[in-house]
Amino acid sequence: MRCSKAVLRTFVLGCLLAAASQATTVPPVDASRAVDTADLIFTGQVVAMETATSLDGLYPFTFVTFGVAEILKGAVEGEELTLRFEGGDLEERQETLEVVGMPQFELGDEVLLFVRNNGKAACPLVGWWQGRLDFELHPATGKRLLVDHRGRVVESVGTEGWQAGEVRYDKAEKRLMGTAPKAQLLWQEDVVIEDDTDSKSGEYEGVSAETVIDDLRQLVEARRTRKSFIRPETVRSASPLDVPASMSVTAMAPIR
Repeated sequence: MRCSKAVLRTFVLGCLLAAASQATTVPPVDASRAVDTADLIFTGQVVAMETATSLDGLYPFTFVTFGVAEILKGAVEGEELTLRFEGGDLEERQETLEVVGMPQFELGDEVLLFVRNNGKAACPLVGWWQGRLDFELHPATGKRLLVDHRGRVVESVGTEGWQAGEVRYDKAEKRLMGTAPKAQLLWQEDVVIEDDTDSKSGEYEGVSAETVIDDLRQLVEARRTRKSFIRPETVRSASPLDVPASMSVTAMAPIR
């Protein structure tokens, strides 16, 4: 989303707030639950973004369109899918409504998404930010890696959940970093004890995204017989032409 002159922040996590003391939090979602509860699991790339407002012009929605590469659960109509996220730009008022915890996308982002209640929920992803993993390139080898919302490189997935390595991908700097706290640099008699926190990241090869996706395919198949496994259906695109007449939320300061 583009930057506006003013940014309003509201905390909307699955429901409209009556008061700050009644804020709804997002519980942790493991891999098995994400697989079970998703209407659709797919990989794709952001190809378009559009903002529309409620009919009263006071509440924005951001519509993100993805080119669908592979479907691991469920189905879509056609080769693209548009998801609706609450929040976005209010063009006439030159303001941006930022929903705390809402995933933010940019054109060209390659992602793995776990979709739930598109066009109905404030965020159409299972566990909000937890329902998104990003494809990134290893800065040295060019190998595709899967990265979670904390930036950790995912190495496997199974009934025990996501397994992330001890290396984090810094998207802004496009480099791998160690996850351990950095040691304080000490100076004594012209001797420098240097921080070697990131030494492992230089040798880190990681597990390819394709290997992790293959693990995920197997997990989906293994979960199909579970009672908790939601039967997949065709997920339809949300439309900017289909927005509520009005919205009512209680604004509050962002959580830091």
